[in-house]
Order: sequence, then C-alpha cells, then structure tokens
Amino acid sequence: MREIKVEMMSPENFKDFGQMIIPTKDKITFSNEFVDHYHDLASLETLGRDPVVTFFSTYRRPFIIDKLERHRNTSEIFFPVGGVALMPFAPDLPDGNPDIEKMRVFTCIPGKPFIGGKGVWHIFPFPLEERYEAYNIVEKEIIENDLEIFELDEPVRIIL
Repeated sequence: MREIKVEMMSPENFKDFGQMIIPTKDKITFSNEFVDHYHDLASLETLGRDPVVTFFSTYRRPFIIDKLERHRNTSEIFFPVGGVALMPFAPDLPDGNPDIEKMRVFTCIPGKPFIGGKGVWHIFPFPLEERYEAYNIVEKEIIENDLEIFELDEPVRIIL
C-alpha cells in the first residue's frame, strides 16, 4: 500500500491547494494598546453565490485514504475549533482525476483557518484524537450542485 507522510501546514507548502488565513504585519490596519486589527486576509468571492456557515465533527478512523472529493466551482473556508486532524489534498491530472503521486497530507489545528481551493481534491480530516471539529463557510447548495467523489484504485495510508 502506498504511504504518505504528514506535514505541518504552512502558507508556503499549502499554496498549491489553497490559502492559510494568517494575520501578517503587512495586513495590520489599526493598532493601539488594546487591539491589533488585520484587514483583508482572504476573499469570499470564490465561495459561490450564497455562502453559509456550517459545522462538522469527524471521528477517529483508520488513517487510510480510499476516496477524495472536490468542488469544481467553489472553495471552502475551514475554521478548526476542536482537536487536531490530518487532511489530504491532491491536484488534478490532465484528465480531471486526482494526482495521487502529488497528494499531500497536512495537519489541521485550532486557530489556523485555511481555504481549500476551488477544484482541489480533499476529504474530511482524520482526527488524531477521538474527534475533530470545524466550522466551514461554503456555498449553500455545495452538496447538491458541486460535489464530485472519486474512489481510489488503491488506498493510501497516512503515516505520522
């Protein structure tokens, strides 16, 4: 079985799959002794016409990737709030299928929100503990109108 090693997510290594939402000094717009305010950290324009806030919990399961999903027309914003998890991402091959050879797995932790890019293959995170929880901002009808699932020919094992 093919294996893939987990990486800590950073703005540099995640850029091919989306964007981390991180306050940086160049984004600070207001600061005093009580507050630092960072403006324009990310755009919502790729979320679709009717973005909504959702919430999900994933439960501990074997670290085996057997399928991936994507949303061709919309991106997703993830706000991890509970637990630590491992989340796979893969780019497209020319035929539109996921490129398993270029798939990467990143650690998702509370307080480090990120945007999964439009059309990027991924699957619900694999919790390291019993449960992982996150809020999402997605297009309201993403499940009905923009969900594609791909079954892998051979499962991939995530290794720490």
